[in-house]
Amino acid sequence: NDGCCHSSCVYSLDNDCPANSTLLASGSFTSVQRTTLGSVELYSVEDGTHKVIFSPSFSLANAEVNQNLKVYLASKPIVTTFEDLNAGNIEIGQLKTTGGAQEYKITSFISNIKSYNSIVIYHQSYNGIFAYGTLNYVYT
Repeated sequence: NDGCCHSSCVYSLDNDCPANSTLLASGSFTSVQRTTLGSVELYSVEDGTHKVIFSPSFSLANAEVNQNLKVYLASKPIVTTFEDLNAGNIEIGQLKTTGGAQEYKITSFISNIKSYNSIVIYHQSYNGIFAYGTLNYVYT
């Protein structure tokens, strides 16, 4: 906790160094109520957390970023209604932008990450799913 990470050091020895991450799953966005392009990846981070990364090619058409536009980690692989989303989810955060690369850190502990099968963009006040990305896990 000295705020310094020497070039020869790693996270496991010094928490000031960046934690390594491992790709767990990836997928492409599917449009539901808004045209959505791009892909999404889910990573396991060495510090025990997870992160979600939207590709630089991500775009969500005809939407404004506001406090009602949220990103979720959902249990169902295909999410087209609020009922699908409500079946089990973790709110990751507010959508940061409607285009380009972005990263979301999931700080809550998830014991079985493979029980989550999609990343969902949901608009709370419209009660509408704008898009989802089904996750394809790369490990067994």
